[in-house]
Amino acid sequence: MEMNKENMYRNDFTIPQYKPRFIDLRDNQQIEIDNIGLSFPFGINIAFKPTSEDSDIARKTVIKLTNRRVLNSKECCGNCINESVKSIKEIKSDLVEIQLELANRSKTPLFYYVDYINIAINSFLDFMERNSESVELNKDLYFNALEKIRNHIGKCLKEIANIGSIEIDNSKYVYKSGNPEWVKTTYSESDIRTVDIIVWKNA
Repeated sequence: MEMNKENMYRNDFTIPQYKPRFIDLRDNQQIEIDNIGLSFPFGINIAFKPTSEDSDIARKTVIKLTNRRVLNSKECCGNCINESVKSIKEIKSDLVEIQLELANRSKTPLFYYVDYINIAINSFLDFMERNSESVELNKDLYFNALEKIRNHIGKCLKEIANIGSIEIDNSKYVYKSGNPEWVKTTYSESDIRTVDIIVWKNA
C-alpha cells in the first residue's frame, strides 16, 4: 500500500462486493421477445421483463445522472477534483429521491443498481474523508479513485438504461472509449454482501 507523508498507510478505495441472489426466477420457460438482458457484477447475467413503472423511473434516472459533471469530464487539477466530488454528492441526492419512488420495490433489479451506486458513493466519500490531505499534493490518488467510482456509476447506469430502453450518448466521457465494465479489482474481497432480487414472480 502507498505511504503518505506522515508514513501512515493509505487505504485503497474499493467498493463492497454487492452480489445478487435471484429468487422466484423462472425455470425452463421460453424468454419472451420483449424481455431484456442485464449484466450484474462477477459474471452474472439474466433476462427479465421490467414493469412499465420501473422503465419510466429508469429513464428518468439516466437523464438525471448522465448530466452530472463527474460522468462528462476528466479531472486535471485540484479544482476539477473538488467539482467532481461535489457532482458525486449531487448524484447521491438524486438517488435518494429515486429510492423513495422505489420504496415498495426494493428487491427489483432497478433498485439493486440504484442502491449499488449509493453504496459505492458512500465508500468513495469515506475514502475521501480518510485521505483528506491537500488535494493538490495527492492528485494521483484522487484521480485513480474518481476513475473507479466513475466507471462503476457508468456501468450501473448502462444497465439502468437497458431497463428504461433508453440510449446513453457515447460522447459523454465515461462512455467515449466503449461501455464501462465490471472491473473485479475495484470491488473488495473482504466486504461481500448478498442481496435477494426478485426477477420473476409467479401469479
